[in-house]
Amino acid sequence: MKKFLSLLIAFTLFVAPAHAQFRTNVFPTDDTSNAANRNLSAAEINERIGNIFNVKTYGAVGDGVTDDRAAIQTALDAAEAAGRGAIFFPAGHYKVGAPGSGFYAFEPTSGNIVFRGEGVGTTKITIANAADVGFLSLTDLTNVSLSGIEIDCNAANQVATGIHCIRSDNSDYLHFDSFKLSNSVAYGIGFQGDADFKRIWITNGSIINAGADGIDFKNRADTNESLIFDNLDIINPSAIDTGKPGIDIRGPATLTNIRVKLEENAAIGVRFRADSAENGMGGRYSSLSNFTIDLNSVTDAVGDHEERLVRLYGVADVDPVARDTARSYGLGAWDRLRFLLWPTALPYVVTGVRLAASVALR
Repeated sequence: MKKFLSLLIAFTLFVAPAHAQFRTNVFPTDDTSNAANRNLSAAEINERIGNIFNVKTYGAVGDGVTDDRAAIQTALDAAEAAGRGAIFFPAGHYKVGAPGSGFYAFEPTSGNIVFRGEGVGTTKITIANAADVGFLSLTDLTNVSLSGIEIDCNAANQVATGIHCIRSDNSDYLHFDSFKLSNSVAYGIGFQGDADFKRIWITNGSIINAGADGIDFKNRADTNESLIFDNLDIINPSAIDTGKPGIDIRGPATLTNIRVKLEENAAIGVRFRADSAENGMGGRYSSLSNFTIDLNSVTDAVGDHEERLVRLYGVADVDPVARDTARSYGLGAWDRLRFLLWPTALPYVVTGVRLAASVALR
């Protein structure tokens, strides 16, 4: 069998409720998931929001050499003082150094903020060598969006560990769209916190060479609403910390049009965890459709591929002795899927169908 294996899964694991319309206070009268609204010009943003803060007006140079962090922070401070606004990055390459304290270059203290560039490849931000920070941390915020920006977190030239390119903790109404994140020390995007997440949209982006998971969603409450991951490319996750997935889901989410390319270090394309916290359902209410995985650069035995595709913890419960015995008797990948993996996962699948049916009939 060829080392290149591309599998398109065009089915949904569980029935999911219809998507609720995504609205924010930043765009109070418009559905910001609509393509026409994602591609607003600077003038249109100014008209709808009333405040636009051009980072070059506040002293940013955008030449890829000058440290622009302080100028960008000044623009962010002005937007927060105004109560809402768009931090606008004209075409350029912005180098961002350390803030003096903390683990992230920017940590807004209030919501209703848009980070807006002129497009991937046109607006680029790079974390400076030895800055030892991620780009953005959002804690207890509402209404924050980011679009049209390419961010290189420059992991090869950082010393600190465990920092993500973008981190969100207990924040709602977030929309990251038309972006590119690369070279994070840990997660490309990490969601943490025990409170509910509502209206989280990660769309039309790529995450490349994440040090660990491309996207890690730790929240496990079954009251989360409208967690949408759509049209994403996750390329070479687990570039530093081996054995991590492209996307790790521990709370109900809807994933569509997901493409994962695994290199040597990554263990899993997409993982739905079945663990649960109090009043939580883990990843059991999640759904996945139109999923493609590329194992072209994986050089281990073809027999491991079925476990690299989508890992549900029913599959992970396969007795390792039975699995090794099946391999020793020469059972091929299809026979192991039919006689070993499927019978083990079946109870989980039936449970998922039962729960999904009750949700669909509400």
